[in-house]
Amino acid sequence: MNIKTRWKWTLILATLLGVHTSVWAHNMRMSVYIEGRNLEGEIYYVGGGNAAASGAAVELITSGDVIATATTDKDGLFVFSSVSPADYLVRGDAGQGHVATFDVKQNEFLGIDSATDITQNNQSENAVSVQSELSEINAQQLQVAITKAIRPLREQIDRYEAKTRFHDILGGIGYVFGLFGLLVLIKQRRQLWT
Repeated sequence: MNIKTRWKWTLILATLLGVHTSVWAHNMRMSVYIEGRNLEGEIYYVGGGNAAASGAAVELITSGDVIATATTDKDGLFVFSSVSPADYLVRGDAGQGHVATFDVKQNEFLGIDSATDITQNNQSENAVSVQSELSEINAQQLQVAITKAIRPLREQIDRYEAKTRFHDILGGIGYVFGLFGLLVLIKQRRQLWT
């Protein structure tokens, strides 16, 4: 291999290794959780320690209409208060093409009617028995408790899915080298035929 070819290979390898971090710096993620009647969420960038997207504009959209807006704080957190159960699209825009969306379905909310049905059924079934501490918890309190318990797990799963792994990098480099090898093979065959 001559010096010119070595420099080309060095440049290609350096480019492949350098491009990787800059590509992931632009991947923005969003998590949204229902806390009672509030929609709370977080916007962050993948990679580089998951930096918060502070100052991002957040829109609450239903049926194509923006019904509320918010701005993330310094930690990338936002809240929409007193939200009625419905299907929503939450859209975060941190500028320069950094956009993330999250769908919230109506069935994730626990409505007042279903809470009333649950307490009426429990009272009719347990009319004779003594009420325990669990029967004093209404459906709304139960939903809040479950949401708070599940929230760290959802965040951990989301961050794990967004995490760049070493085998992903090697796979990408291998793919590029494979394509380059095919191009060299085609070029060599053309030279043999001519």
